[in-house]
Amino acid sequence: YFWEAPARDLAEIRRVLRPGGRLVLGFCPDEGAGPTLGPDRARCSLARAEDWLIDAGFHAVSGRCEMADGRALAWLIATR
Repeated sequence: YFWEAPARDLAEIRRVLRPGGRLVLGFCPDEGAGPTLGPDRARCSLARAEDWLIDAGFHAVSGRCEMADGRALAWLIATR
């Protein structure tokens, strides 16, 4: 959500990672915006970020979303 071209940027990250290297992304997903805060266009869903990683050629993509201090935090781990 903070990159203008996530597909391009993730492909570049994958390119410079060594084979078997891991990428860990942490972000506040749109799932945590909640009805009182309204939609946040600067955020993306965990599923969408997973799709970007897969499309960029990463594998072994796993993610989770947890609540901390009333806000959702998402973590994704992917391997080159």
